[in-house]
Amino acid sequence: MTRWDAGIAGFCLLLLVAFAPNLMFGSWTPRMALVLVALPLGLVLLAVLCRRRDVAAIVLAAALGWTLLCSGLSPFGRLAVTGTVGRDLSALTVVGSASFWAIGRTASERGVRVLERVVLWGVAAGALVGVAQVVFSVDTGPLALASGRPIGFMTNPVYFGAVCAAGLAVGVALWSDTTWRWVVVPLFVSGMAASLSGSRVALGAAVVVVVALVVLRRTRVSGVAALVGITSLVAGVVLDRTVGVGRNAADRLASGAGGGRTTVWRYGLEAFADRPLVGYGFGEFRPAVQGRFSSEFVRDFAAEEITQPWFDPHNAVITVLVAVGVVGLLLFVGWLFVWGSAVRGPLVWALLPIVLSWMLQPMSLHTLPLAMLLFGAAGAGTVPAVPVVRRRTAAALAALGVVAGVYLLAADISLRRATNDLDGDRAAVAASMFGRDPISGDLVAQTFGRSGESDEELKWRERVTAWEPDRPHWWSLLAQTQIGLGLLEEAEESVANALELQPYNVRSLNTEAILAIYRDDEARLKAALDELCLVNPAQCELEAKQLLEDFEPAVAP
Repeated sequence: MTRWDAGIAGFCLLLLVAFAPNLMFGSWTPRMALVLVALPLGLVLLAVLCRRRDVAAIVLAAALGWTLLCSGLSPFGRLAVTGTVGRDLSALTVVGSASFWAIGRTASERGVRVLERVVLWGVAAGALVGVAQVVFSVDTGPLALASGRPIGFMTNPVYFGAVCAAGLAVGVALWSDTTWRWVVVPLFVSGMAASLSGSRVALGAAVVVVVALVVLRRTRVSGVAALVGITSLVAGVVLDRTVGVGRNAADRLASGAGGGRTTVWRYGLEAFADRPLVGYGFGEFRPAVQGRFSSEFVRDFAAEEITQPWFDPHNAVITVLVAVGVVGLLLFVGWLFVWGSAVRGPLVWALLPIVLSWMLQPMSLHTLPLAMLLFGAAGAGTVPAVPVVRRRTAAALAALGVVAGVYLLAADISLRRATNDLDGDRAAVAASMFGRDPISGDLVAQTFGRSGESDEELKWRERVTAWEPDRPHWWSLLAQTQIGLGLLEEAEESVANALELQPYNVRSLNTEAILAIYRDDEARLKAALDELCLVNPAQCELEAKQLLEDFEPAVAP
């Protein structure tokens, strides 16, 4: 295996297991750092492919160019281009993920075979961590269960389940009479973890892929491999019922419920109809649809601003439609068709569970770069060899990417240390390394607030709303800070901005009720409490006293 192939395999392994508990943004930061590392080299490789008239590369380059154009024209500003720290999609992350396709495209046939095994064992390593989380009921620390569900090296059990299903699929695809002994263990562990993840989509995708393999191959060996795969999924259910909390995928599938997806899809199609050609830019789904949220939808599926933000429609087609319009969708579909006709082998089967998960779950930074790398490599051995850039050029491009990745890691570590020490000044310096980023700015505001520096907290709250003026959450937090400082007139404007963006928002309505109390306006308070009752039945008996008790600790030094 060449050094080039080893580098591709290394990228793949890191995309699977990248995790650093000392980081502010969990496993998001190392994966974003990997995207930045790959970006310069991948774009140059894509340009080389285009110059050689590679049709797939030309269509992909056109799709990426259209993505940048749509992001530049987005009504929501530069965040459509650069994205926000901790979130998954933007023009930057889409282009960066596409860079992995160009890198995977250059793998040799031997490199592809190595990559298949890296996927199998890399997924198994994370899966084993997830199984241990359930067996030992880990409920504290960076590897704690998420509502009883394992996450492995991910931040979300949904992403974890999709990747584990991919590991199961590639294991079944690699199974043969001579290799089953080294395939069976990672395959079985991955299948158990996919089931333990609680992701109904991952479970369904795993079953679909395994059945498809049996139908297409029609051999005794494939039947045995499929039987082991299904057994591993059942074993995950049994393990969870024995030592877990009953959050496995099979039990959750039996409980039904779509989680509001169909309603969100309708909101997305309505937003697409408003801007059918250029869309709103990747990562801007929430501001594009939030004004359409009904009280019933918020009550059932979006009452929690942090855990139910709906930054994504949970459907890849609608994601692309809303982001880049019908032209962008056609370009991406054209690229999939052109390159899809060239791919084959076990890596294709590894891809399928991830792609199927995108029909009902977000296109995440935890799965998109990995899928692009595998998609490129899956066709690498079926087309003429691609010229690799000169060694010195590749080294220089890699070094440039490494500098960008290390910079991101350093900024994350600096911000975490400053916030842990409640040092607002240091946090402000660290946040400046991210640029005009609302997430890091919010952390600075929190740090100043916790250390009792209300004036500085107010300044940073104002900056955050200026950097991302289309999120009602920020306006509500600004209004609460202003109320705490006695700036009631300013708070009026902030609350009005929040409610204009999303009329039914639990935090905004809470803030409206608090402001009514400070204004001594009984009619306004009653109206706000009535609205709160519509979107959050638990607050139907809420009284002014309880509102103030909950509010004052949040703004007091």
